[in-house]
Amino acid sequence: MTDRDQAQVNSIWVAFPECQQVFYCWWHVLWAIRTHFNMKEFPDLWSLIQDWVCTTDDNEFNACWKYIKDDTSVPKSVAEYIARDWLPYKQMWSAVS
Repeated sequence: MTDRDQAQVNSIWVAFPECQQVFYCWWHVLWAIRTHFNMKEFPDLWSLIQDWVCTTDDNEFNACWKYIKDDTSVPKSVAEYIARDWLPYKQMWSAVS
């Protein structure tokens, strides 16, 4: 498990080639995401994202993402950031994966 330090991830793959998966720490995932919006201004979004990261249900995960992506109350920049920087690596941080 790592804080998403890519140099550390690369070192893990080199040092432990038999390792099948490297995970990102949920605390660090949430910390990084929350730096892209004001939690006090968007408390419902913050609560949703906290639940979203930890859900093990694929349908719930997809419903949360649809809300984040499509709801006009969510800052577009947050959805774009998540789509660009987090969804491609879902297997490393999402409980669904």
